[in-house]
Amino acid sequence: MSIDISPLDPLPTNGTVTMSLEDVVDTNMNEIPPQGVTVIISNESVTVTNHKVTIEEPEPETE
Repeated sequence: MSIDISPLDPLPTNGTVTMSLEDVVDTNMNEIPPQGVTVIISNESVTVTNHKVTIEEPEPETE
């Protein structure tokens, strides 16, 4: 299965849409998100949101 991610499509009232990537073998995003819209692609899902997103770097492991 393949999904197309279109960050230019209108978002729902809550400002966020999440799609599962279960059984997906190909993803396509042919547009650059407009200012204020963030696309987060992980191993399990794709999230498109207009909320502020902070991505923190994991702390290095110490032995």
